[in-house]
Amino acid sequence: MEFWDMKQKKLICQAQSPDTTSFQWCADGEHILTATTAPRLRVGNGYRIWHYSGSILEQKLLEKGEELWEGFWQPAPVSQYPEKSISYCQVESEIAAPAPPAAQKAYVPPSMRGQQKTQSTKLHEYEPPSNMKQSLADPNRAPSKNKKKRDAKKARQAEQREAGEDGMTSQQQQAPPQAAAGSIVPKVPQVSTGDPEKDKKIRNLRKKLQQIEKLKEQQASGKQLEKNQLDKIKTEDALIAEIKDLEIS
Repeated sequence: MEFWDMKQKKLICQAQSPDTTSFQWCADGEHILTATTAPRLRVGNGYRIWHYSGSILEQKLLEKGEELWEGFWQPAPVSQYPEKSISYCQVESEIAAPAPPAAQKAYVPPSMRGQQKTQSTKLHEYEPPSNMKQSLADPNRAPSKNKKKRDAKKARQAEQREAGEDGMTSQQQQAPPQAAAGSIVPKVPQVSTGDPEKDKKIRNLRKKLQQIEKLKEQQASGKQLEKNQLDKIKTEDALIAEIKDLEIS
């Protein structure tokens, strides 16, 4: 508590009244009532009457188990107490001021209680924060399971990329012999006949030739074709002849 001379703007005194739940000025403007009441606090119930100079003039502390529910001054008209000059001298009293509350000690886990007092219990002293664990990790420590999985995944991806590049190279190298081994489809030049219906029919026939070419490539690579696919390959010459007839006509 701080008591100030509001006119002179000077601090008169400071005092402490621990566990106070009720604070009331007396009508005379000189005395203060502080009380510890139930049900907010059920331990240390009682009251103190202070002078604004910081002295305790009266004190009543109840026994354990007793409760004080309320404490207040009797009302009085303002004219009953004329204004007095403010004194900066402390009023004499035989009642000692209550001791200030002890500072709360840092929480100590049960596993660390009873150890040397010089040992500190600062936050993160024994376990670093999560964003610092990586930088403080032991380089000689075996990698975790998650790290092993990540490394294995990266290795598999690298192998797949290398295998893909090798496969493309081998296909490019084998492409000329396959093309040479298979029958070459005669390149029929695309000539517009001037008739949209004939041009559409020629495009459809050329698509069939492209499908036949793919089947022949699959057959050259060793794939077993179905009977209908083999029959389709046999129609290649007829399709070429039909395209030529349409273009000539």
